[in-house]
Amino acid sequence: MGAAIISYTVTNSCGSATAVYTVNVTPQPVAGTVTGTSVVCVGATTILADTAVGGTWSSSNTSIATVGSTGVVKGVSVGIAVITYTVNNSCGSARATEVVTVNSLPYAGVIVGSSTLCLDSTTILFDTAPGGTWTSGSSGIATVFAAASNRVIYRLCRDYIYRY
Repeated sequence: MGAAIISYTVTNSCGSATAVYTVNVTPQPVAGTVTGTSVVCVGATTILADTAVGGTWSSSNTSIATVGSTGVVKGVSVGIAVITYTVNNSCGSARATEVVTVNSLPYAGVIVGSSTLCLDSTTILFDTAPGGTWTSGSSGIATVFAAASNRVIYRLCRDYIYRY
């Protein structure tokens, strides 16, 4: 874009007169494309960027995700927020958006059940949060015998002798 000189000329039998006017042509704003990771956990941050310069960031729902002036998005609570990058000039506004999903942090729940077990016997433990994986940190002492969703059966190993 740039400047253009516009002229207007009037001519009669006595001569010509010209008026000159400069017109500055400004392009429409371009918001570019938002890039970056669009999934973040509650309390964590991710960085969004845009190919255009000079714009401002905003969030459709600051109770779910906030965004700073440099594109740093922080997850506030579980949900979806639309992050918008806006470029303004004298010809108007242009916007580029990114849908950001804020996920919850994992919760392992509480394990309930008997904490003592006789040799060569089994017990059932439960957890209040489904979807986890059961493992034994001491498979020579107690092993996972069977596991399903939020419960597990542990078996004490016969060869283990507990010594004080």
